[in-house]
Amino acid sequence: MSQQLAPPKPFRSYSALCSLLASRGMQIADVPRAERKLRQVGYYRLSGFWYPCCEFLRDASGNVMLCTVSKKPLRQDSFASGTQFTASKYYEILKDSHRNRICKRFGLKHTNILKEWLREINTLRNRCAHHSRIWNQVSANPLPTIPNDRYFERLSLDSNATSRLYGLIAIIWYLVKTIGANSKWIQQVADVIDSKPMVPGCPFASLGLPDETGFPRALFGI
Repeated sequence: MSQQLAPPKPFRSYSALCSLLASRGMQIADVPRAERKLRQVGYYRLSGFWYPCCEFLRDASGNVMLCTVSKKPLRQDSFASGTQFTASKYYEILKDSHRNRICKRFGLKHTNILKEWLREINTLRNRCAHHSRIWNQVSANPLPTIPNDRYFERLSLDSNATSRLYGLIAIIWYLVKTIGANSKWIQQVADVIDSKPMVPGCPFASLGLPDETGFPRALFGI
């Protein structure tokens, strides 16, 4: 007798997939964005990233159960506490060898630097998604920079810059220009900032910029 195949999984919309992930314990701060990523990347491909966040399957004694074939720990469908739908968290759970490869691609020698950058970028993204104020926001976790790097030496970011929007702009541009040499993103950012009206109590220093002349285009070569 031939082995009976498992019944096919029912079709689920992207909204239903987000609800399914949430019901299993995943924290989704921005549901529309999560649905968009599921549509762009696909549930199956993303599942490989969040698989390590799934709870272990345990026996009645609390011992982790192993697969009889691969001898690897079996996982449940439910997620461990604190699992979030964010890129920064995915980076943190990668093996050291994979994190090192990503860092090497960006010319970084310390994985912790990229981890801190991604956390702050994720926080910025969340504030933007919820239309929160960002122009004069001060971070409790100043951004680390790369020692003896020409780009950061030229910018000479002080503590005001690394804890405000300007520091994040510098970090994001460092990453973007590494993988997209023809990107005009920094030009567009400079144009937006320089279009800021002169409003009392809203200086450029509130964004972390070095002076009140506007965006320091020369430092970025634009």
